[in-house]
Amino acid sequence: MAGEQSIYNQSNHQDSDLATLEPGGLELEYSGLGNSDFDDFAVNPSEVNLGNVFQLPAQQRQILNRLTRQPNSSIATIADQLGIEADQAQIEVDSLLKEGWIEARRSNGEAVYAVRSISEASSLRSGNNASDIVGKGLVVILNSSGQKVLSPGESFQLGITVTNKGGKSAIVDLLLEDLPPELTSWWLTLRECLALGSSHSGEVVFQLNIPVTAQPGLYEYTLVIDAAQHYPEETPIRYPQRLQILPAVQDATSTNDPSFIVQPTTQPNKPILLQPGGGIPIQVLVHNRSDRVDRFRLTCPDLSPNWINITYPQADSGFGVILTPDNLKLNPGEQGLIIMLIAPPIDVIAGTQVGTVQLHSENYPDVMMSDWVYLQIVANYLLQTELRTVINKVQQKAGLFQVRFTNLGNSPRDLSLKVKNLEESDQCFYHLDRQKVQVAPQATIGIDLTAQPLYWWKRPMFGSPKLYNFAVELEDDQQLPLPSDRLTSFVMWEPRPWWQLLPVVVLVLLGIGSFIYLIWWLFIRIPEQPKIVEFAPEASLYQALNDDAVRLSWRISQPTRLKTITIQGAAPDGKPMVLPIVYDLSKGLPEELKPYCNLQEELICRSVRTSALKPGDYIFSMTTVAREGRGAAGDTQKTAPVKIEAIPKPQIIGFNSTQPVYQEASLTPILTAAASPTANPTASPPPSSTAKPTVSSQVSLNWTIENPKQIKAIHLVGKSPEGVVLSPLRTFDFSKGIPKQLAPFCMIKKQLTCRNVPTGDRKPGNYIYELAAIGQGEGNIATQKTDVIKFLPKSARILKLTINGQPANLPKYVVPIGPNQGISTILLAWEIEASEGSKVDLLPAPGSIPLKGSLPFPLNPTPGSLTLTLQVTSPTGVPLARSIVIETYDPNASDPSVKAAAAAAAAVAAANKPPKAAAASGGASGEPTPSVPGQLSPIELPPQSN
Repeated sequence: MAGEQSIYNQSNHQDSDLATLEPGGLELEYSGLGNSDFDDFAVNPSEVNLGNVFQLPAQQRQILNRLTRQPNSSIATIADQLGIEADQAQIEVDSLLKEGWIEARRSNGEAVYAVRSISEASSLRSGNNASDIVGKGLVVILNSSGQKVLSPGESFQLGITVTNKGGKSAIVDLLLEDLPPELTSWWLTLRECLALGSSHSGEVVFQLNIPVTAQPGLYEYTLVIDAAQHYPEETPIRYPQRLQILPAVQDATSTNDPSFIVQPTTQPNKPILLQPGGGIPIQVLVHNRSDRVDRFRLTCPDLSPNWINITYPQADSGFGVILTPDNLKLNPGEQGLIIMLIAPPIDVIAGTQVGTVQLHSENYPDVMMSDWVYLQIVANYLLQTELRTVINKVQQKAGLFQVRFTNLGNSPRDLSLKVKNLEESDQCFYHLDRQKVQVAPQATIGIDLTAQPLYWWKRPMFGSPKLYNFAVELEDDQQLPLPSDRLTSFVMWEPRPWWQLLPVVVLVLLGIGSFIYLIWWLFIRIPEQPKIVEFAPEASLYQALNDDAVRLSWRISQPTRLKTITIQGAAPDGKPMVLPIVYDLSKGLPEELKPYCNLQEELICRSVRTSALKPGDYIFSMTTVAREGRGAAGDTQKTAPVKIEAIPKPQIIGFNSTQPVYQEASLTPILTAAASPTANPTASPPPSSTAKPTVSSQVSLNWTIENPKQIKAIHLVGKSPEGVVLSPLRTFDFSKGIPKQLAPFCMIKKQLTCRNVPTGDRKPGNYIYELAAIGQGEGNIATQKTDVIKFLPKSARILKLTINGQPANLPKYVVPIGPNQGISTILLAWEIEASEGSKVDLLPAPGSIPLKGSLPFPLNPTPGSLTLTLQVTSPTGVPLARSIVIETYDPNASDPSVKAAAAAAAAVAAANKPPKAAAASGGASGEPTPSVPGQLSPIELPPQSN
């Protein structure tokens, strides 16, 4: 019920086709209305639309006809004239109020009613849509007036229609804010969004479902329309909304339940008028219908505690002391009165306030006893307007004013502002920061206004300032009264200062000075001569390796007065290094300089090539010659020393063999003394050396050379210490990188590094290698020699030595001979491994023999001994010898000692022979028999080398 009063100003019906009434009025006759006084229905066409009159019920048409003829009639008058009860008349009047046909007024403290004008009634009957135009872009229409009365279990749809009247598309956000906690869960959604093109509309519906357990009360929330991205200056706009929840209807009430009556009685359409700062007492008569003593307390949760003052009847304590209780105590069947004073503050906002009066019983805490008090806070529209002057005397800047609004009332004010020029011509520009403003109650808002005079040449030169009068026109959007609808002021444009003639004086002086300067320029001034502003090489260091030539850059002022430029290059001691270069500029920039130079205000040349190519230090000088004329003079300037570095030479930083001493490798593996059948423990070892020789088939070399990119070729030659060429000259071509024959051994990073390069030299001897790195330039050669490298021959070895095909493992052999056997012979065979150039001798005969061969030796037929020596001499003179003693004897001799010796020799020989060999021989004579090992006599020892 809290929202019924506002519903009177809105309707739930859509517009129908309205009949247009002609001026002069129209009278319709109806029959069967029950009262002939109202059979003639007079309609004022300026107040009522005939098209909808026929749709009204009979009693409502009678009331409308009565109010048309007799406006400002009360309920009692209407009921008396129609002959119906006042309650029935009130119901019909309320229906007409809701439909917007009539309006309620207050006359002498009594509510009276009159017919609305056609424009106002049509607007209200076109639907309960509250519309608002947000600036110039958006039009918002709501289906709610801002107040709604509902009961638990009901539903409500808040519909919003938004139309984009602007010339651009926009995204509009619709939000429900400032919601009480209970209301948050009742709405299905709290936020929606619309994307609207220009001249397009969209509709959003927020659904509210009130649960059946909802507590009665007044709930407030805010609907926010925002288009921050596209209409930031016009949005957000806020629509306060109120929702009154009525208590649930109870079907039965217990006869013992307490009851109460609130006086005065108020209704949504009959609220109590209450002035801000005033007060009104509310009487609550409580009846205790139970059979027990009960205590009652009164509350009003919907109104601020500062508004409420509840007074309970005073009680006597029995001792003469009057107590002020906080409850009402009633015996069974008694009644009591509670006074509740409602006194809102002076700054309360105008509008309808609904207070829920709740009575709480101590004995029946679960019984809900409620009633409502409807209050209408009387509106106060007191508003103060002021146009303050901040700056109104201007010279160059704009004048500044401020329009201030102070709302001393209790209703928000929506105002529109507009600046009007009060002069005949628009010679001053006025700008308001805002043209629409809403001033909240008890608030002050200031809007800046700037005034800028136009057309600077119209500023007064002398005398008084020029005035520009203007006015700020005010309009209340709700047509509420204003203290003044126009605020006037003025801007003073001050005249120019006294020194305003100074520019004229300055111009005259400048003219005289210009004339004097022109005379000096044409007849007295010595023209500025060409001057070398900058002369330097592009770099201070060049490389002959890259065929770099020195390049020069220069900058010369006054190039139009140049005649010639001469460039010379000389050594630091003054000796010319290159031929002079002369450039003739008498006919403009020469062709040879055009690729390098730019001739504008200055002659700027960059990277001009010279003929300086040879390595060395240069100092270049430039000499300019000016054209003939007054004060003609030249200029000279030298550069800092410039150096051209010669092509870097390859540098050998390391050249040596892999080993200082080499030894020729053996062709067969070396056997141990126990395994080798021909091993001779008396063989001479190789000569000692400071370095242990490395067995190798050839000499290998290592070298490292700096500046490998400059190597053209490498020469390698091996010689003896006496200078005899032992290894012929070998040339490696590096013009295309590392040659194939060196690729496995060499690599180039910052240096050329070669490791284990084979020379192919396999002959024993002493070598000295010489390495020559041939560079790119003429005479660019680096050489280096190794130390003496010794290549020792391989150690000589007697691989095989046999007698009659048997290995000669013992140093002495005995051979039996007889007088009738003739001359006996033995077959001696040998094989020797030795270096090339080694000498092999068999002593005592035949002397020199090959490394491999065999030779028969005849034995002396008489007993005696023969020593055979096999001697090998290496190319370096190192000897190796092997001796065997052959002793002959007569086994038939009569000397017992000789027989004993022969028998012993035969036994030893038989023991050393294999069984098969012994059986085959059968002890035949003529075969040499070795003597007892380890028992050599001095004669059996082989000869020793010196």
